[in-house]
Amino acid sequence: MEENAGSTSAHYGFYTEDPEHYENYDASEAGYDPSQEYSEEYMDPGENAHEIPEDTVFVDSEKEHKEQYVVYCEFCDFTSPDMNDLKTHVESLHRMFCCPWDSCPFKSQYKGNVKQHVKQQHEKVRYPCDYCDYQATQKNALKNHVETHHWDIFYYCESCDFKSEHVIELKTHYETAHGLFCCQWDDCGFRSQYKGNVKQHVAAAHELVRYPCEYCDYQATQKNALKNHMKSSHPGLQLQYGAVAFKPEPEY
Repeated sequence: MEENAGSTSAHYGFYTEDPEHYENYDASEAGYDPSQEYSEEYMDPGENAHEIPEDTVFVDSEKEHKEQYVVYCEFCDFTSPDMNDLKTHVESLHRMFCCPWDSCPFKSQYKGNVKQHVKQQHEKVRYPCDYCDYQATQKNALKNHVETHHWDIFYYCESCDFKSEHVIELKTHYETAHGLFCCQWDDCGFRSQYKGNVKQHVAAAHELVRYPCEYCDYQATQKNALKNHMKSSHPGLQLQYGAVAFKPEPEY
């Protein structure tokens, strides 16, 4: 049986003598009033239509289609022509959470799954990757994507499985989780159990502090290194001015 949706006219059908032959036409053109019960009154469908037998039974095809639409509960024998009735039944009797969107049959034991489904399927929420065009439907999926395809942008802890996209977070992790002191200069991975070692590292590696020898071109990065140099390279000589630090002028 065909349904003629989208027309404001009353479309009705009738069965002919052949049970498998069904005719469909616009009954409003013949003066038929769908609000009235049809009796045995003769209705003329038009000059070009087939002759209607006296025992013809008119059928509202749109109404019949609606009556045939039934939704079924997958947990019991409950049926209903209304999806909302089925959702109410499932939620109250079977303790399931249903998607609130019309005509959507999604359901779950967990309310969070329904919220996630609504965001993903109906609200089209996406989580874009910062490093490519990939867009995930869930935060965990985005995390797995980044770890799989962009693993080289991470900073890894050498003492445990911790990793981070930001070096400052890794340094904070070393200090709080492993009790280490870290160099705070950008992109520098130096760390030590002793704060003094970090200060000494900053002076030598970043501030370029040097302790020059008075008798040759040697320049030490630490005072003790200059003293050892004097003993091995200039035995018997003493530094006239002591171990004096020399810090180069910054370049602009």
